[in-house]
Amino acid sequence: MSFSIEAFGTVNLELGAFAGAGTATGIGPRTANGQQIVSIGFNNVPATQQVFGFVAQTGGARWNWFQTRMAYLPVIVQA
Repeated sequence: MSFSIEAFGTVNLELGAFAGAGTATGIGPRTANGQQIVSIGFNNVPATQQVFGFVAQTGGARWNWFQTRMAYLPVIVQA
């Protein structure tokens, strides 16, 4: 899950998630400035599990949120 944002100065963010029986990576405090993409990874999540992720401001400058994107990672086959 990726969030496209633009910060107008340094902004403090908190990324959080619920992954059920799976795990979430990339969560916790972040600092951003300018146009950025902040991401949360969901690992080992059962197919029927509902998940969610969020980004919240904890301090700093004004920012805009433009887009949230969720996608499966590409499959990599090694020979």
